[in-house]
Amino acid sequence: MKIKISLLVILVLFLVWSAFQPNGVLVAIQHNLWSLNQVNRLLSAPDQLNQASLPPKTPHSAVLLARQTIKEGEYRGAQDILLPLLSYQDRAVQGTYAEVLYASGQKTEAFSIWENLNETIILERAANQSSGEADDLHVLEAYRS
Repeated sequence: MKIKISLLVILVLFLVWSAFQPNGVLVAIQHNLWSLNQVNRLLSAPDQLNQASLPPKTPHSAVLLARQTIKEGEYRGAQDILLPLLSYQDRAVQGTYAEVLYASGQKTEAFSIWENLNETIILERAANQSSGEADDLHVLEAYRS
């Protein structure tokens, strides 16, 4: 009986402690509710992606929106979503931003970001793609990075 009470007290203390953490339970619940709201909004009106709001406190939701915008071929919109988040120095944000730059033709800047992130496989793929396009300058830049 004492073990059950001790475990219950520890569980309650953990939940109370995590409620006040910046990435605790309450924030996770808020983000899950935001995600459900986004899914419902997109299912009811799929063309309203550009009017989506971002949840506070994390850049990862914006990365998901930027990736969806990239799939739609709207690189400028994805860049607008990601620019305010570059200060986070988050790998997902930086990598997605490099994808936007590469897709919009700013390959040198993308290579620089991928080099800083040590993304050698992505650089190799970009070099192979550039060699297939007979773009020797960008092939050399990708291999130098």
